[in-house]
Amino acid sequence: MGKVFSMELDSDTEFIDAKKLSLNEWLYLVFETRESNFMNCCFPSNSHEEKYIASINTRSNREIYNLIEKFLVPSTSFGIDEQRLAFAISELKKQEDPMEWLANKPYYIRLIFWVQDKDHSPPWEGITWILELLPDHPKKAINVIENYLIGHFNMLPDWRISGLFDAITLIRAKFIGTPENNRDKIRFLLELDYRQFEHLIERLYNRMGYETELTSATRDGGRDVIAIQNALGQKEIIAIECKLYNRIVGVEIVRALRGIVEYEGFNKGLLFTTHRFSEPAEQLAIRDNIIELVPGEQLIVLLNENFGIDWPLHLERIILASERSKKQ
Repeated sequence: MGKVFSMELDSDTEFIDAKKLSLNEWLYLVFETRESNFMNCCFPSNSHEEKYIASINTRSNREIYNLIEKFLVPSTSFGIDEQRLAFAISELKKQEDPMEWLANKPYYIRLIFWVQDKDHSPPWEGITWILELLPDHPKKAINVIENYLIGHFNMLPDWRISGLFDAITLIRAKFIGTPENNRDKIRFLLELDYRQFEHLIERLYNRMGYETELTSATRDGGRDVIAIQNALGQKEIIAIECKLYNRIVGVEIVRALRGIVEYEGFNKGLLFTTHRFSEPAEQLAIRDNIIELVPGEQLIVLLNENFGIDWPLHLERIILASERSKKQ
């Protein structure tokens, strides 16, 4: 889950490369100085984040709250707003009914009013208020950030996106905790909805080197993800079905997936579940040799291998990456 951001600065601004600072040096700049020419709205690197999370239980609540607030978006404006304004003006000139075009674009409405009168509300409505949900409602605070990201992902600066994901990581690490073993990680997965689970499996196979496609959410059964790998001399096309179950998966689901593999030209089928499979289901898969069953314990191993053992801290980042890839 690497940091991906760039930052444009004026030519006469001396920018401090925060990635070269130690964690303590960076925290000193964040909290003890008024310096603003360095990255302070997200962790400078994965290493800084990992070291902070490893020491989070030794940190004061005051420090953690202040750092989360730094990572959240305040009510403000960004330099990129000037580019957005130019786009909005260009689009408005093309419209027969400009107000109709603006009707579902509150950011652009705020931006236009703010440019005309700086006493007006700034174009970015902040979410620092979610600190009031802590420590009693951390999951609700995370849900707010998730929805904010979904609504603003295409317009937010990269470093602000990274900061919001870092805020989620801090909230989860401090106020929820992370699963300590595979059984707890399975319980953690069961808190997802079925579509989020499909997004997670899609990202897993994308990370494993496959070209992946998440099928329509309205499709009923059979193949939730299609994974393709073009190996030398052989093209592998896999139909993947995802069952977010807290009960045993029966043989009838294996038969149904087998039919899809056979009649729709797939090389094999994969069936994932957060639970386990019935003995008849396992026997059919063994005899058939074109269906592979992956129970919950094995799924956790795959997630650990491909995303690292702390993947629950970054689950929202993983799922949103899948959601964004589907929209492109």
